[in-house]
Amino acid sequence: MTNREKEWKSTAKVQIEANMDSDISNLNDDDSFLPIEEQEKEPLSEEEKKEVRKKLFFLLVVIIVVLLGLLIVLIFNPFDTNTSKKEKETENKEETPKSDNEKPVTELEDGDIPPANYEIKALEKEIINLKYDYYENDTLAIYKTGNMDIKNLTDKNKLFLVTKTNDFASLIKNKTTIEEACNSDIIIEQKAIDEILKNRFSTTVVNYDEFTYNFYTNDEYQKTIKFIYNGSNAYVGKCYNYTNQINTFTQQELQSATKDKTKLYIDVKVVFISENGVFKDPNFTTLITNQNQSFEQYIKNGSTYRYTYDISGSSYSLLNVSLLK
Repeated sequence: MTNREKEWKSTAKVQIEANMDSDISNLNDDDSFLPIEEQEKEPLSEEEKKEVRKKLFFLLVVIIVVLLGLLIVLIFNPFDTNTSKKEKETENKEETPKSDNEKPVTELEDGDIPPANYEIKALEKEIINLKYDYYENDTLAIYKTGNMDIKNLTDKNKLFLVTKTNDFASLIKNKTTIEEACNSDIIIEQKAIDEILKNRFSTTVVNYDEFTYNFYTNDEYQKTIKFIYNGSNAYVGKCYNYTNQINTFTQQELQSATKDKTKLYIDVKVVFISENGVFKDPNFTTLITNQNQSFEQYIKNGSTYRYTYDISGSSYSLLNVSLLK
């Protein structure tokens, strides 16, 4: 290496070291590496605080509304086409007018009432006697005078009419079933009997005579309960078997029903039967037939009796049974 090259390298080395010292000195003097001093924030004014609260409250309200909306969708599902369809079907059903057979008699115009009306059918069941109703009951009594006010019947006959009502059947249904009727005593309070006498016949009784109630299924006899007054404001019912014989009885068939303001008239064909044949009257003087005829044949020649009901109250009250022809 020449002396000139050695001199150049020596000079360059000195310059580089000098530059490095200068850079280090500059770095030490550079404020950019000093810790940043945070500026202290000023506290919010009352107005700013109110504004923040308003925004938070509005945000909370929006969240609640959204949540309620989601809850309604989950519960009612307004987008469910099946639900909408059901609602429309329900509306259509409600808009469909009821027929005269489906309306209460009190809502119908004066005049003829269809025999198929549901209330007339219920009253028909109370009028028509079935086979075991004849045992221990005088089914002729209501027709004997040709014009019988219910209040003039004997107490025993009034109680028989009570057992024929749908009201009494409901009492029994609440107490027992056909299957369980003989398993224990059936208690019916006296006041329940009094209410039926008052509401359905506008009458009372003095003597609480014993009476029977017959269970039927589709008009087929099942069993009998005999009720005896216990002297302490209640009847006690026990299963009972009839031992006597039937000598006379009646049969009925509904003919027509008519409404006249607060009165309902139900006309019924009635025949009176004894061992001597079928008769037109309860005194067994006018013979219809003593031949082997069907019910449909001989009932046409029976007498017509009119049942008169008061329909001004909450229930239909039977007032009178009278002979028309």
